[in-house]
Amino acid sequence: MIILRIQTIQYNLTIIDYCNQKLQFSLKIGHILIKVQKISEKDGQSNSQQRDYS
Repeated sequence: MIILRIQTIQYNLTIIDYCNQKLQFSLKIGHILIKVQKISEKDGQSNSQQRDYS
């Protein structure tokens, strides 16, 4: 029974680790998208409005 419980805990930790990696990956993509959006906003605006976003 003890061995079975340890395997279950290890399995749960593996799932948690996998979810953390997916979360970090999606956060990185979100960060990149925000950067791209800010750059495209700056391209479409005058210098006075650019200062507000930086």
